[in-house]
Amino acid sequence: MPKNTWKLMVAACVAASFITGCKAALPPDPSRKGAAPVPKTTPAPEAKRKSETPPGKSGPESADAARKTPPVKTATGPAPPPRPSETPQSPQKETPGETPGTSQTPPPSRADEPAPAAVHAGRVGVMLPLSGALGAAGGRVHQGIQLALRHSLAKYPGLRIQLAIRDTKSTAQSAGDAAEVAAELIEKERAIALIGPLITEAAEGAARVANRLETPMLTPFALRMRMNPDFPWVFRNSLTNRLQARGVAAYAVQHLGMRRFAVLYPAERDGIELTDAFTQAVENLGGEVVKIVSFPENATDFREQMLALGGMDDRRLNRRRRSLGLKRTDPHPIDLNFEALFVPVRHEEAVLIAPQVLFYNMRAVRLLGGSGWNDPRLLEHGERYVEGAVFVDGFFAGSAEPMVARFVSEFKMIFGRTPDIFSALGYDAARIIFSALARGAKTREDVRRYLASLRGFEGVTGLTDMGPDNDSLRQLFVLSVQEKKIRHLQMVAPHRRFESALPGAAWREGALLPPVPATQ
Repeated sequence: MPKNTWKLMVAACVAASFITGCKAALPPDPSRKGAAPVPKTTPAPEAKRKSETPPGKSGPESADAARKTPPVKTATGPAPPPRPSETPQSPQKETPGETPGTSQTPPPSRADEPAPAAVHAGRVGVMLPLSGALGAAGGRVHQGIQLALRHSLAKYPGLRIQLAIRDTKSTAQSAGDAAEVAAELIEKERAIALIGPLITEAAEGAARVANRLETPMLTPFALRMRMNPDFPWVFRNSLTNRLQARGVAAYAVQHLGMRRFAVLYPAERDGIELTDAFTQAVENLGGEVVKIVSFPENATDFREQMLALGGMDDRRLNRRRRSLGLKRTDPHPIDLNFEALFVPVRHEEAVLIAPQVLFYNMRAVRLLGGSGWNDPRLLEHGERYVEGAVFVDGFFAGSAEPMVARFVSEFKMIFGRTPDIFSALGYDAARIIFSALARGAKTREDVRRYLASLRGFEGVTGLTDMGPDNDSLRQLFVLSVQEKKIRHLQMVAPHRRFESALPGAAWREGALLPPVPATQ
């Protein structure tokens, strides 16, 4: 056979083999008969609910709400701080990219059957309302998350994190797109964990999806979401009514030595929940609530309630003095059967009630409150009548605690304003998730186990434990009005033993108190 003919035959064989190999490497045609359809995620129906605001605080302003939502924000190292003249208004749009060391999608095991996508070990989904009436509140939470990312990357230089940020478009009455957003972050973005949503309606919708797809979700708020024992993948780190009621009760009984209390509360949902939780907490601590008096919403006259508590106006008190043969100037304190009055209201009602307590001569009574009292306007309108009042909150920007002071200073430098509890809760929720990744969590189950066993996590909202129902148990800021200023007295840990809550005392692993019954 001629030499040139032999060469032509060899070349033809090689070409045929190459073409066959290329066809085998091509993905299957999705349009051909028998191709598997792409599954669609159907969001769970959402129930409407009463509007939700922080306990005892007014709702978020809608004036600075509207903003565009960035689909994904990728962070692989500390970002440079903005110039002092720049105040970040909203996150910039970025395209998600792969960071070094993250898992890649494995090749399909069969040409016509793609394998499930692997979890992206460095990607964290963020679900917040970043538009509409709740956009301002969601934006403040997002700013806290941004600062947490900066601090975590500085602390762990080798950490690689991507934030996949989505707007839930939720409102106080609607879950918005929370369920769809959760499914997208889990199935498409392959997030290892989720932060958010903010409001109960949205959180409940996302929780059903996260639990079904076995992805850990930590919401930094969702006050009224009922923690479901059948949802082991859903966690909360918030300031609930039960937590703050237990906090003020623990301080009054354990630190002030009080034993007998009265309650004056508004006849609405938060007032009822705070009253029930406070009463139960006092009884658990060996104290007693001897009187409980309610008033209607939007009340401005509290005469009937003051008399029901045992108060007396000057005319009635003077008649009693005369009947006892005392002079008008002789001291004659009213004999009350309680030492402190718990008033679970916002500052607007507090400045109306406090003067009437004094007007009806209940001078020896200590006023106690929840987080609604922590507002500068309490001092402006309450004046001397709120002096000495004691209340609790989940965050206090004026605290001298080193971690809080650093957080407030850097937050103001970057964002141009003082952080509030929304920003603080977002910061701590993000740092909890990031710390799980820094400790080597590579799977969703790793993160879930870390959250479930969380113990003594140090954040700007205090030291935090995760309770048996996946709801946070932590310290609270005890505040008081002293010399016309709101001052931070100390931290209190209502779920731990008394000795561990003393100033400077360390939290001990064995110091946990028995869990509070679910009826509280």
